[in-house]
Amino acid sequence: MLDNKGFDLWADGDVAFETRAEFYPKSYCSGVIEIKKVNDICVSLYIPKLEDLWFREEFMADPATMEYNHAWGGTIPFPKEQWEGWYNDWVVNNDGKCFYRYLKNAEG
Repeated sequence: MLDNKGFDLWADGDVAFETRAEFYPKSYCSGVIEIKKVNDICVSLYIPKLEDLWFREEFMADPATMEYNHAWGGTIPFPKEQWEGWYNDWVVNNDGKCFYRYLKNAEG
């Protein structure tokens, strides 16, 4: 939850954490769309290319990543044959209804 001063406040058990988040223009760090600086780490939103969907295929097939989806079948197949249609809906022609980006740090 962000308060009105740009602080992200959250708790883990009995320990409270506070993270300072600031937004910067693209030129501040290497990035594509928007830069968010959290605890002195620059993070940018990256618009994936069609060939970058290997990453989505990989994490959707990973049982540990998809553990939250265990009750509904766990991992979800995302074969290469589905990439182009999905990419067109979520990245290219999303009509403002869908949003899909990767987060990248300064190392890529």
